[in-house]
Amino acid sequence: MSQNTKQTIIFMVVLLIGFSIRVAILLPNVEIRGDAEIRYDPIARNLVAGNGFSEKLVEPFEPDGFDQPGYPYFVAAIYWLFNGSKKAVVIIQLLLELGTLAFVICILHYLGYSRRVKLIALSIGFVFPFLPIFSGVILTEVLATFFVTLACCLLIKTTIRNNLASIFIAGLTCGICLLIRPDTIVVILFVTIATTIALWHHHKQKSFIKISIIYLIIIFTLLPWTIRNYYYFQALRPLGGITEQVGFAYSKWLDTWLDDPKYFETFWWQATDKEYSFEIPENKMPEDERIRAESALFLAKPQNSFEGEPNRQFITLTNEARQKRSLNTFIFTPLRRTIFTWVRMPTSIHQKYLRMLTYPFWIMLLLFTVIGMIIAVRSEQCYLFLILFAVVLGRTVLPLTSSLAIEPRYMLVTCTHKITPEGWRESTRIKIGDSSYEKDFYRRANRRHSERI
Repeated sequence: MSQNTKQTIIFMVVLLIGFSIRVAILLPNVEIRGDAEIRYDPIARNLVAGNGFSEKLVEPFEPDGFDQPGYPYFVAAIYWLFNGSKKAVVIIQLLLELGTLAFVICILHYLGYSRRVKLIALSIGFVFPFLPIFSGVILTEVLATFFVTLACCLLIKTTIRNNLASIFIAGLTCGICLLIRPDTIVVILFVTIATTIALWHHHKQKSFIKISIIYLIIIFTLLPWTIRNYYYFQALRPLGGITEQVGFAYSKWLDTWLDDPKYFETFWWQATDKEYSFEIPENKMPEDERIRAESALFLAKPQNSFEGEPNRQFITLTNEARQKRSLNTFIFTPLRRTIFTWVRMPTSIHQKYLRMLTYPFWIMLLLFTVIGMIIAVRSEQCYLFLILFAVVLGRTVLPLTSSLAIEPRYMLVTCTHKITPEGWRESTRIKIGDSSYEKDFYRRANRRHSERI
C-alpha cells in the first residue's frame, strides 16, 4: 500500500469520525437545563420580546446585573432570525466550533509550521468530541472558546507583523471575550502580559505603545456595559456579578480544599439546594472543621443563600484553613486541582463507551503537550509560544474551575510539532518587523513542491 493511499484512508476515517460526532449532536432535541434554563434562554427570549435584559419570566422584568451580555445577545439574535429555534443555535455553534479549528491552523501558519503539522492538528481537533458536545447545549463554552482562540491568533499576528489593524482587532476581541465570560479575565491578563514580553523582545520601545492600545480598546469595549450596570445598580460592574460571587466566603473556603473538579457540581451548584444532601469528604480537612462546615451548610439550605450566620462561619473557617494549612491551601490544593482538571476532561462525555475510548487518546495528547511545551521553550520562537502557554495557564489556574475550562484546541499548537518530528525541524525562524516571514514561508513551500516533483 502506497504512502498516499494510507494518508487517504486515514483522512477518510478522520472525516467519518468527525462528521459522525457532529451528526450525533445535531439529531437529538435540544434540552434547556441548568444555566440555560435559568439564565441564557429566558434573557434571550426577553430580548427578542422587547422586555430588556432580564431573566424574569413574568412582569416586572427587572434588569439582570449578574450575567454578561455577549452570549444572551448571541442566542437572542439566532432566536430572532430563526423564529426561536434552539436547533439553529446548535447548528451555528457547531460552525463556530469548526471556526475555532481554523484559527488554530492560522496560529500554526504564523508559527511557520508545515502543511503536514497543520493537517495533524486539524485531525486531532476534528475527532476530539469535547467542544462539539457543548455545541449541543445552550452554554457559553463554544462562543468563549471561539473568541479566546481568535484573540490568541491575533495577538501572535500582532507580535509577528507590525500591523495596526491587528492591534485594534486583537483589543476588541479580548474585550468581547470578557463580555461573553467574565472568568476569561485571567486568560486575557496572562496573554496580554505574555504579548507585552514578546513585543518587547522583538520591538523594544514600540511594545508599550501597542499593548497600551490593546488595553485601551478593551476598556472602551467594556465601557457601555459598565455604564448600563452603573445606571441600574449604582455600582461599577464591568464583569457583572462574578466578582461578588468569587468574593463569597463560601467560595473562598472551597478554594482551601476542593482539589478535584468531580466535587464542583455538588459543592457549588447544589450547595444550597434542599433536594440534595451530601457529606464533605473526610480526608480533605480536620474533623472539627468538617463538622462546622456541614453545620454552616445546614443553616444555608433553608434560606437558599449563605448570607448571615453561614457567611460568618465560612469567613472563620477560611481564615483558620489559610493559617493552619497554608502550604496545602496555596500550593498543593491548586496543583492537584490543575492536574485533575486536565486529566478528567473526558468525564464531560456522558456516553460510557465513548468516554472509555477517549481517555487513552486524551492522556497521550496531554503527554505530547507537556513534551511539546518543554521543546517550545528552547525554540527560537519561545516568545511566541509564551502567548499560547498563557492561554493554557489562564484556563487552568482559575479557582473552582471545572473540566470544561480546558479544551484541547488551546494546546494543539504546542504539541503537534512533537507528534511529527519533521514538523519541528521544518519550523523556521521568523524575523519580526519585515516581510522576511512571508518570503521564508513561500520559499519553504516552493522547496517542498520541487522535492515532490
